[in-house]
Amino acid sequence: MTTVSEFYSRAFSSELLFGLRMVINISTVLVMMWLFALAYLVWRADSKSLQNRFIATLLTVEGFKCLWIALDIFPFMHEWNSFWVVAWNIKFDFFFSMQIAAIFLYLCFPIYYKIRGLGFMYRPGLQRHAYYLPFAIGIGIWLIIQGQPPFAVDNLSWIECSAEGAAPVIHEFLGNSSAPIVVNGVETTFPDNVCPAALDATLGDEPPGIWAIVFAQTPVSILALLFIRSSVRKSLEGGELQDKNRVSRSFYVGFLGKVIGSVLFFVTLLLILPMLNGGIVPNF
Repeated sequence: MTTVSEFYSRAFSSELLFGLRMVINISTVLVMMWLFALAYLVWRADSKSLQNRFIATLLTVEGFKCLWIALDIFPFMHEWNSFWVVAWNIKFDFFFSMQIAAIFLYLCFPIYYKIRGLGFMYRPGLQRHAYYLPFAIGIGIWLIIQGQPPFAVDNLSWIECSAEGAAPVIHEFLGNSSAPIVVNGVETTFPDNVCPAALDATLGDEPPGIWAIVFAQTPVSILALLFIRSSVRKSLEGGELQDKNRVSRSFYVGFLGKVIGSVLFFVTLLLILPMLNGGIVPNF
């Protein structure tokens, strides 16, 4: 049995890179609060501006997505199973519904800002509704697809390793711990049925549909970045730096940083970490 103090002690051990994951969790909480604060300030600055409403909604959606990592500041172990049964549904549903909403919001940039070649989308009639509809659509789509096989996580189990060299202990979390996906995951992760270190983790379903939703945002965000870049370039060429119908350069720089961070994350997840982990993609 792992105590709370042992969990946090392990989190900052050398086996877990001296607390790197926990530092990321704490930083994500701060980023989430910062995004919500920015959304509030943008909306409050001019609540009648449809552009402000759009950006505020986008910031709010990005903030909700942070819940996926932010909630991991709490002990992620089977002793807290009652808490995580509820928290898992919150983080899972919020993240994927907001992920879908963000994809639609990115595609709405030409509705609120003049983009070269997409001027036909810049319409007041669309602007009155396009800032909140993606939010509702994201939630609606996720409610429809979440129970379907390509998107459902039916079996997820806790794996407890009390010490290096000990046998991993499986505990029920979601579904059945004897499900093939869990059994195969344990055999793959612990081929000799031996724990590499003291740790608490989960193994189970990773349906392709949820990975598709996660990966879809990066190319769409790159497309949105091109939209923003086009608007900024047109502003610079026309000397319209203060035009509210153009994206500001500072927003472009911030969004560029987000896209670069997203690309680096997936490169690390899919290329660098598997190279360091014997070809196995880490389970998150």
